[in-house]
Amino acid sequence: MSLRLRIALSILVICLLLTGLVMAVLVADARSERSSYESAREVLINSAREQAATVAGVIGGQSETLRAMAASLEYRAVSIEDFSPESLESVASVSGFDTIFMARADGSVIDYGDGINISDRVYFQRALSGEASMEYAVFRYTGRDGVVLAVPYYHEGQVGGVLFGIVYEESLGGLLSSEKYGGSGYSFLADGMGNIVVSADSEFDDLEGVSLFELSDELAIEGYDNLEAGFKDLLSGKIDFFSYTYQGKARVGAAAPLASSQIPANDWYVFSIIDQAELDAEIRANRRNALEPMEILAVFFVLALIIFLFLERDSRRQLEKEAETERRLADAAKLHAEDLRSSEELFRIVVSQCDRHVYRYEIEEGGSSIPDGSFALGRVAEGSRERYRKFFEDINSGKSPLTADIEFEMHVGGARWYRHNSTTLFSADGRPKTAVISYYDCTQEHDREQTFTLWEQRIASLSGEHNAMFEWNLTLDRCEGVYGAIAESFVKTNRSSFRECAKAFVDTHIYKDDVPAFTQLMSRERLIGNYFDGLRNVDLDFRCARSDGEISWINVNVNLSPYPDTQEIKAYILFTDIDSEKREKLELIARSEHDDMTGLLNRKAFIRRVENLLERSSQAMHLLIMLDLDGFKQINDSLGHDAGDKALTAFAERLRTLTRSTDLSARIGGDEFMVFLPNMPKSSDLAAKVKSISGAMRDIIDLGGETKVSASLGAAVYPRDGRSYEELYKSADTALYYTKTHGKSGYSFFEEWMNTD
Repeated sequence: MSLRLRIALSILVICLLLTGLVMAVLVADARSERSSYESAREVLINSAREQAATVAGVIGGQSETLRAMAASLEYRAVSIEDFSPESLESVASVSGFDTIFMARADGSVIDYGDGINISDRVYFQRALSGEASMEYAVFRYTGRDGVVLAVPYYHEGQVGGVLFGIVYEESLGGLLSSEKYGGSGYSFLADGMGNIVVSADSEFDDLEGVSLFELSDELAIEGYDNLEAGFKDLLSGKIDFFSYTYQGKARVGAAAPLASSQIPANDWYVFSIIDQAELDAEIRANRRNALEPMEILAVFFVLALIIFLFLERDSRRQLEKEAETERRLADAAKLHAEDLRSSEELFRIVVSQCDRHVYRYEIEEGGSSIPDGSFALGRVAEGSRERYRKFFEDINSGKSPLTADIEFEMHVGGARWYRHNSTTLFSADGRPKTAVISYYDCTQEHDREQTFTLWEQRIASLSGEHNAMFEWNLTLDRCEGVYGAIAESFVKTNRSSFRECAKAFVDTHIYKDDVPAFTQLMSRERLIGNYFDGLRNVDLDFRCARSDGEISWINVNVNLSPYPDTQEIKAYILFTDIDSEKREKLELIARSEHDDMTGLLNRKAFIRRVENLLERSSQAMHLLIMLDLDGFKQINDSLGHDAGDKALTAFAERLRTLTRSTDLSARIGGDEFMVFLPNMPKSSDLAAKVKSISGAMRDIIDLGGETKVSASLGAAVYPRDGRSYEELYKSADTALYYTKTHGKSGYSFFEEWMNTD
């Protein structure tokens, strides 16, 4: 083949290759542009949906919290006029609202002296009609824009007012932040009327509160001659990706509704926007990235063909040089293979753990070093020191992977738990060389795991008829776990609410005298109120009817805690059989409060019970009587102590038959007795009552011969003769002294003149 023919064929091949490359570039360019556009569309739609879900979740959770608070206030029967706005201040900070208010039925906001009235607001009117509502508004007291959530407040079965919370635009603005396109994108929230509620872009700052439909001169959606028609199709879901022009700048964006059954309004939308210039820049970058390999490939082929045609004689030498270079590179790669492998493995591990704190721990020869800086600073808690030491000993010995929870004493915030994960890199000879250790704060997770572990241990240890547990979501009023026979009878499949289950349990299990206390404790509204008041653990001892008809003592303990990352309230309820311990405790209390000989109350128990009755019934009339056996010393001296004990026992028995079940009787020492008659009717004849007791205490028992047993009485009336036990005691003692010095075997009421005699 001639040189001219070879040159012609080479030129033809080059032309064909160049033509193919140009066509490939054009196809790649078109595909890149279409792919970039579709990618932007998907990114913006997903961004709008994610932000809409975030806003809907926050507003939905806040709406549920507001309903729970209104139900708690209704249960407590708080009158609108007795309502204290200060009680909502502590709730606002944990509920997510910037502020919470209560308005009367006439629209006046409580505790605002300047007369703020919201009766003309749509959210107030809808809430007053009995439904939850949501509205974008400017609150008149603060003059600040925000989203208002409102629910009706019921009092005695009627709507007595409106409980409403406000989330200002700056709080919602934090939820509308797009991370797409390097943060250059922005978002805004609009209601179903097209009003811009919250914007994350400065160009819309002066448009907040203005309907998008009023901006026909400034906005233009491509493909629509009428702005309102374009936005209505967008808000109705007919389109979800759009482009428009505002103030001469082209934009592309997507919209997503706040679709959630938990929020009062479902016609609000989140718009996620980027400049058309940003999209064009990305398309150009993608096209450039797609074309560069083609260009490099074209140059390579041209140079290769030229070298093949004109430098064929030098190709072997060049190939030998390249082979030599490859051998040198191979030798260098072999020398550094171990370091390269370690670096690649280190990079892989760091990437997989990028959401945690990561550091590199170099293992010394012999594997005996343990970082002791945290020990020296006192950072590692005492209970975790051995676990910390064991963690690094295992690393040094080559164990991998490893996990350990270590507690540290922090300068601020108290003790915190950190979960450490370690992966070891080994040298070519199998020696542990480097450990990559990541850690993160797992305090909440650790505490939750500890709680669940304890909870599971308790569940595993359940035995007996009356030991049981269950879990209840109080916010959603939903049972989430049942363990033990008594709990299974508490939660029946045909009952859904906490109230219905509690009532069924009361009707079938609770001893009648303990029904009021149990019903008061096991109220969903009361438990929610306890949670917001800061009372997170309550319990009650009550009596329960067993299957054999006997009565058994049970303890119910309710622990209230929030769900992780939500405002929902969870109740852990534990039933424990305490019958033997309770009966033993009651028996010990009874023994400690009663006189061994007579069985009456002793002095200490009598005083404590009288003081409790005086405190609880300060408006009633009570009677305190002091009694003393006449001639008791002569009985002991003449007939002996056995006769004296017999007289005391008979005296106490007679005293017991003369008093009501609500009265208190006590032996306070020697031959002295006391009786307290609480809540005497205002019209009762106290003198007749004391006289009858005095008469009944004569000649109780014949001890032989002329020895008879009788008593002297001194009486004091509450509140006339004293307002405390000490005052009543002194008055009754003075009256008793008067009786004993004026003939004995009788009675006297205290009079002021007795103190002067």
